Amino acid sequence: MLKGSKEMYCEKCNWEGEGNFCPWCGNKAVSEKSYKQEEGAFQTQDKNWYYSFNGETQGPVSETELLKMLETGYINESTMVWKQGFQGWVTIEQAGISIPKNNAAVVKKISNKPIVFLVFVPIISSLLQYLLAGWFEISADKLVWIAYILNVIFCLIDYSRVKKAGYDMSKLNLAFLLFIPLYIYKRMQLVNGRKWTLAILWTAILIIDMVIPAQLWVKMVNMSNPQMITAIKEGHFDGYKDVTVEKIFEKSLENCTWKTYLDNNKEILVEVSGVLNIEANGTVTAYNLDTVFKLNMDSSYEVVSMKDGVTSYSNEDILKMIAYLYGVQQSKE
Repeated sequence: MLKGSKEMYCEKCNWEGEGNFCPWCGNKAVSEKSYKQEEGAFQTQDKNWYYSFNGETQGPVSETELLKMLETGYINESTMVWKQGFQGWVTIEQAGISIPKNNAAVVKKISNKPIVFLVFVPIISSLLQYLLAGWFEISADKLVWIAYILNVIFCLIDYSRVKKAGYDMSKLNLAFLLFIPLYIYKRMQLVNGRKWTLAILWTAILIIDMVIPAQLWVKMVNMSNPQMITAIKEGHFDGYKDVTVEKIFEKSLENCTWKTYLDNNKEILVEVSGVLNIEANGTVTAYNLDTVFKLNMDSSYEVVSMKDGVTSYSNEDILKMIAYLYGVQQSKE
């Protein structure tokens, strides 16, 4: 080695190169010169091998270094290599380089199916979330924990498979499960995959999942849930922005009840029913008022029907009744 060289050496896995830490095992590197002086017996091999890592040519390295990278899981049998005399690039397996059978760190090929499936968990979990919300008639937003549970389950399945394959698990800490994209990145880095591709894809699918409106999920599973009622309750009528829809009906009607369902055209409907008492000339008359809202995909809504008993209201009568209900609500504040 030339005087003044910055090359370092890893005593654990025989890596040589620049840097204070070994990129294969993370061990602190030492001066190659000082190591040779201390050990005396260390013999270098010709560095005539090049290998492909994430689409880039790396090297030159010795055959011993290639073997150590195989042992630690930094590369695998499918990694492409080349040295002078070869007509083209071949896999490590085709080049005849293999880890001795008595070496406990043999790394096996591993399927990427669990980690690829993990990428689509955000969408799958939302579908399951709205299915369960429809079955149990609860608000879907109370089941958001399903997404995290599914992510962790598939990460643990993948973690177990990677461990059984013989990879160095010190580089794949379970603490990464607190941030799924980091686990995906570290896992793909460990098995020599494309480090960022799946992590970015998982994040992109998560963002897509977050912008999909709840109404679309409800229509996809063909089951409504109380979250649709909340969307109407928290809304406002045009001209009455100072008070919510919920307050207008809850304050003006007795025995007020809400329900949601899908009609034959898969339109999301929310129905509010209650008793409206109207006093005239000292006489109180009770009306069973039923109002049906249609919730649109853009979260807007409209009253599609209103009736008391068997009498259906026209659009003009609906507007008058809303104004009357607002007045009743204001008088009770």
